[in-house]
Amino acid sequence: MLAYMLGRNPSEFGLVPDARGFVRLRELLQALHEEEGFRHVREADLRAIPLCHPSADIEIEENRIRCRSLASSPAEEHLPAEPPRLLYAAIRRRAWPFVHQKGLAPERQAPAILCIDRDFALRLGRRIDPEPVILSVDVRQAAAAGVRFLPLGEGLFQAAAVPPSCLSGPALPESPPSPTGRQGHPPASTRILPGGYLPDPARVFAGEAPRNRSGGKRAGKRPPHGRWKREKPPWKESAEKI
Repeated sequence: MLAYMLGRNPSEFGLVPDARGFVRLRELLQALHEEEGFRHVREADLRAIPLCHPSADIEIEENRIRCRSLASSPAEEHLPAEPPRLLYAAIRRRAWPFVHQKGLAPERQAPAILCIDRDFALRLGRRIDPEPVILSVDVRQAAAAGVRFLPLGEGLFQAAAVPPSCLSGPALPESPPSPTGRQGHPPASTRILPGGYLPDPARVFAGEAPRNRSGGKRAGKRPPHGRWKREKPPWKESAEKI
């Protein structure tokens, strides 16, 4: 299974090996978990293959894996001559406002992976977001803008950058209302948390010590040392009488 996924037809699983034939372990695991009978495989199982089976032609470098004996580039018979009129790309939902403004794979970002089939793009998108946004790419318009589509295998293409004018997708999410008040300050919260209280501003910012309701000094204030009036115990009063 690994030899087929990594070398013979990686594009069938949405995998794009680099120039040396490596793919990331995380991406391989995501593709494996979509196949019946391989959902139990973990990263530790993959790392154990070169140790437990030295004859297996599986090589792991840090967080990447490849099959050494198989070609890293897709076979020529799987490469389409040219892309269809529409291609599809899956992105994270929170990235849609940025892509709508900047386009797919702008400068200094990884190339965009585009699919011929929309359902397959949705399958790849769910690897990065439970509810991805599926975008349609107008191939003719993009080609007129200078975009080149590189075939990666059966059903996959790669583009260095796609301008936003060539993309179509769902409506942008509505931006939430600004939390600021009339003068640009956030409104004061009136919610009282459990165990909390709202202090009295008159007492917090008062210039003098708080007084009791009668206007006098605070009740219960301790007098100077030695001026407490103490009552004599009963046994002492009896002894003085005797």
